Amino acid sequence: MGKTFSPGAWFDFGCAHASRKNCKSGVRKSSASVRPIGQTIVTSRKRCAMIVMKFGGATLQDVPSIRNVVQIVSERFQENPILVISAMGKTTRRLLESAQKACGGDTTSASEILNTLFEFHEQTARTLVPHWEMTMGAQRVSQFISEIKKLVEGISVLGELSPRTQDKMLAYGELIASSILVEVLSHLGIPAAWLDAREHVITDDRFTHANPIREITEAKLKESILALVSKGMVPVIQGYIGATRNGATTTLGFEGSDFTAAIVGTALDVKEIQIWKDVPGVMTADPELVPEAYIVPEISFAEMAELTYWGAKVLHPRAVWPAIEKNIPIRVLCTRAPKSPGTFISQAIPPCSFPIRSIAYKKPLTFVRAHSRFLSDTDIFWKLFESMDRYEIWPHFVSMGGSGILMGFQSNPDQDHLMDIFSLFGNPQIFSNKASVSLVGISLSSHMPLILKEIAKFPIEWIVHGVSTINCTFIVDGETIPDLLPKLHRAFFS
Repeated sequence: MGKTFSPGAWFDFGCAHASRKNCKSGVRKSSASVRPIGQTIVTSRKRCAMIVMKFGGATLQDVPSIRNVVQIVSERFQENPILVISAMGKTTRRLLESAQKACGGDTTSASEILNTLFEFHEQTARTLVPHWEMTMGAQRVSQFISEIKKLVEGISVLGELSPRTQDKMLAYGELIASSILVEVLSHLGIPAAWLDAREHVITDDRFTHANPIREITEAKLKESILALVSKGMVPVIQGYIGATRNGATTTLGFEGSDFTAAIVGTALDVKEIQIWKDVPGVMTADPELVPEAYIVPEISFAEMAELTYWGAKVLHPRAVWPAIEKNIPIRVLCTRAPKSPGTFISQAIPPCSFPIRSIAYKKPLTFVRAHSRFLSDTDIFWKLFESMDRYEIWPHFVSMGGSGILMGFQSNPDQDHLMDIFSLFGNPQIFSNKASVSLVGISLSSHMPLILKEIAKFPIEWIVHGVSTINCTFIVDGETIPDLLPKLHRAFFS
């Protein structure tokens, strides 16, 4: 099934040694003296529990954003922060775009995209760090840029962009951003140390969606980070990326920095995992479609797991499970309003006053419905999932009845592949451009009559029956989402 996750299954287990030959600069320690940052003085700090602070790409998108992040870190210096850093702005997507252009033979466009990226990062660094060119960070970034150019040249010559090569390419966004941020922190008086996630987050070789190997990863993170924190340093490590036992760069899936933050937090048993974004927190619905949506002040792990699986983008779906395992709270905070409490996510949260806590949606989805009198034959199912694995197409969910099966797939898989996979069932039907809508809340079951009455007012195509008692999911035409969500929100939160 490939992409199916459950509590306790967020790591692969194993034990081996991984090494990096390239850019093995290890730890970048700041030699800068402690100086004022704005009106805040960074001084010695207490030996206390640690926190993880993950900063997403939107919080690092330009010079003012980065200065704001440094101020936020300085104000929490005494809490022993460990920073997990994403690529700046849309860097990851631009790197992917450049690689795809090179793969298609358009080397001119590929180079233009890269040159724009390099210039942006260079200008940002020079603005924030006087004498940038003399820093270790500048040397490291220069080496990364050289590696990127060679990699793109190789992609162009081969005309191929394999998952392994893609991971290597996309990892540079985080590597460059973290290198710049360490120098900014150091220059402004925060003693910071750069860590290479490829030497610490050791994964399997499932490129583009790698799984960390728990025992090795936890041991390496503890060894490096605890030593730095004990010396009064702020460790800075990349999110999203890791490496196999043999040193091949891997990624944890798009937007995987949240997952890295959870991995680091649970390895070190921190006090709190903070996810810093440019949004106020978890909302009652997508505010882009529902302007009247408001912040959910607190939410349970179980509710958050359901929301992220069914489309809520505020947190990576895999970030919840490590925190659940060690019962470490997660807090979603906003860099634009750092004094705001955001959303607190933990194990024991009281029910809310509304029937549900939040509404999530996911689109586009493609559905396949098939009927067969041989549905009870286990051989049919083995062959079905073997075929999906061969095409690397995995279902988002599966629903079965007495003589039929309904499977939902994210995005729009190749329909010829789907027809081939489901040929065992005779004449499958394919439905494209659908969407799921999920109503989530720990009080949901006690309000089910009201919920069913409300959703019956809308053009529902299927109701998804799952194992969760806190989630009611139904399927609609994807085009109806902009009109449907505001009406649902008014029905349940007015």
